[in-house]
Amino acid sequence: MEALFCDCTAILLPEFDNDSESMGYIKSIFGKLFKIELESWCTDENYWPAKRSYSLFNEWFHIEFHTEVLDFGKDEIVIENY
Repeated sequence: MEALFCDCTAILLPEFDNDSESMGYIKSIFGKLFKIELESWCTDENYWPAKRSYSLFNEWFHIEFHTEVLDFGKDEIVIENY
């Protein structure tokens, strides 16, 4: 189980005043996030849960909010569309 918490996905969100607002935003995009994570594990959608509810999302994923990101890279940030 501990291995699941290694090398987790980090997502940059718009700035919000508190975690409750941030979680509201996560709720609004959870379907897209769920799909991105599932695709990273297995590209065969037949193995994915048929009904991907917000409740199931919360069972499968642990959300943490961090207020600061430091970028020491020299290259431009590139946005990858999924």
